[in-house]
Amino acid sequence: MTLSELLNHAANLRASDLHLSFNSPAFLRIDGELIKFENLKFDLNKILEELNLNLNNNRELDFSFTSGALRVRGSLYHDINGIAIAFRLLPSKILSLDDLNLPEILKQIAKSKSGLFITAGAAGSGKSTTLAAIINEINNTRREHIITIEDPIEYLHKANLCLIHQREVNLHTQNFAGALKYALRQDPNIIMIGELRDAETISAAVTAAETGHFVLASLHAGGAAQAIERLVASLSSDNNYEARTRIAGVLTGIISQKLIKLNNAQGRVCAAEVCLANNAVRNLIRENKIYNLRTVIQTNLNQGMQTLEKSLNNLIKLNLITRDDALSFADYKSEI
Repeated sequence: MTLSELLNHAANLRASDLHLSFNSPAFLRIDGELIKFENLKFDLNKILEELNLNLNNNRELDFSFTSGALRVRGSLYHDINGIAIAFRLLPSKILSLDDLNLPEILKQIAKSKSGLFITAGAAGSGKSTTLAAIINEINNTRREHIITIEDPIEYLHKANLCLIHQREVNLHTQNFAGALKYALRQDPNIIMIGELRDAETISAAVTAAETGHFVLASLHAGGAAQAIERLVASLSSDNNYEARTRIAGVLTGIISQKLIKLNNAQGRVCAAEVCLANNAVRNLIRENKIYNLRTVIQTNLNQGMQTLEKSLNNLIKLNLITRDDALSFADYKSEI
């Protein structure tokens, strides 16, 4: 099978990921479960020829491309058997916040003029999809200049009301931090950063938010508290209080996501913790009392905040997920 045939087959099975390796059958991840497909025959050398990648002696390489109606993100790497490639299949259409059943408060977040908003979660938890949906909401409701900095570019945005420029690291710019530095001179209103990977990028993102831009970014973190701790730790040197003050000053909010298999249906649904940076949250950050963050979230549900367990219980009531699945994802199982 050619690469396009493999990808189309994976898409027809609603797979999120396709894994190809030397001396191994193909594997597909469907609704979060990795499944072996012995009948999908392929020649990895021919797949590599189709991709025509410029490795330049790199042992790992991230890339993206369009195959027919599919948008695909790939990651090539080496192991003991040779080259392996993981392909992430992205929806051909950018889904709306409503399509994704994301919290209604994100529509208010999309109206923000400045600040830093974080999507957090593990790899494969839908962070990029949520960012794309927020950008899509802005594109359809506001007249702004949006610059995205990604590695690689995932969702392709077609300008509607907004002017949109998408930049890829190593192709259009050398790195995230450098692109952020120059972005400040390119008259943006909104800057989207594909991933906050290092201290330099986090510092540049905070600076962009401090100068009056609305910055959207993803971060690998297990929850809102962990995300804040990572941001502060990345900015801290000798002055931890200054780092906490900077984060408290720019943070708009955090959504931390987990994808859970639907009950009696194909697909997955997002369970989310939502933390909004009100005065109480900002004070906790400044005073280094993040351990009280969950209590503040619980007492501000009327503002649009919610704990992960609140979200899980709502999904159980709607019969979208099972209680057993909810328990396996909950941090506080006694609340389920």
